[in-house]
Amino acid sequence: MSAMRWNHQMQEAERLCDKCGEWLPATEEFFVCRRGSLQGPCIACREEKRLITNLTTACCVEGCDKPRHVGKRGCQRYSRCTEHQAELYHARKKAVG
Repeated sequence: MSAMRWNHQMQEAERLCDKCGEWLPATEEFFVCRRGSLQGPCIACREEKRLITNLTTACCVEGCDKPRHVGKRGCQRYSRCTEHQAELYHARKKAVG
């Protein structure tokens, strides 16, 4: 659970990032908000993790060793490389249309 404090100088609430340990303004600009509550690591730390995961984890398609594409939501289940993700998208679009 993250700590909160009041910054008297800036007259605003601050929240401690779980990962980097920085005190940041407790706003949706710096933290993800779910169910009316600010969540976990700051947005910058989440983005850093997403980029590292993107570069170090291989595509889930058998025989493909390209780095996978991880979307902005950070979903890692069934993630494919950009090429296989595009193929899947067009195949689904063709099946529906």
